[in-house]
Amino acid sequence: MNAPRNTTMLWASAIALGLLALVQGVRVADWPGEARAEMVARSGVVTVMTADGGNDDVLLVLDERAETVSIYKTDTRNGVQHVQTLSLPTLFTEARARALGRP
Repeated sequence: MNAPRNTTMLWASAIALGLLALVQGVRVADWPGEARAEMVARSGVVTVMTADGGNDDVLLVLDERAETVSIYKTDTRNGVQHVQTLSLPTLFTEARARALGRP
């Protein structure tokens, strides 16, 4: 069957949505510049990615078990600060509704 391929596609989509959420978060927070991936690492069910968010560095944490993407920003003055945690199932549901023209 196509189960392994479907799972791979699901995770690729989840990561893509997480990155899109990050970009949107950067816009909402009015951070200058655009996020660029710097480093990606994986350990077990957790994948982390750093990005340049302009004045601050950004850290994304994808937790496969909890099905969440957590967004953190870092700076030399305040250290690491949690910005937002997004539920991937909720993101998929909202994206599907928007694609079908529903609010």
